[in-house]
Amino acid sequence: MSESPDDTAPRGAGPTAGLDALEGYRQAVSLYRFYLAITIATNIAVFAVTGAILAYVTSLDLAANPQARLGLVVPFLLNSGTGFVYARGIPEVRALARDLRAREDALGMTFHIQGEVLLRLLWVSVAGYGVVTIFIVVAGLSGAR
Repeated sequence: MSESPDDTAPRGAGPTAGLDALEGYRQAVSLYRFYLAITIATNIAVFAVTGAILAYVTSLDLAANPQARLGLVVPFLLNSGTGFVYARGIPEVRALARDLRAREDALGMTFHIQGEVLLRLLWVSVAGYGVVTIFIVVAGLSGAR
């Protein structure tokens, strides 16, 4: 079986290499946009649910009704879990931002997507979830008295 010249050519060296690189870039941008949108939507949902539950539970007399503190379990798990998932995702988002920049440079683009925006959003979200989680723990412990 003989190899044709196309079989031995390095990958990406053919006439469609530019189209493949552009398609890869489009997919990376689409993934970045999805991550950004899902992060914003998740933050809105988590903070809305947490705020509603905390407003209700903290309006109760926790000293007279200690079982009401169980209402703090859901926001605690929701905030600490989401913060943990975001913290675990930060290295992946950093890699995606580097990949986007490398693809832009390979395509000779002068306009660059700001991959740091999503990274900063994740860091701020992790810090926010940490603060809310601490507030939940303090509210639960202060109601125990």
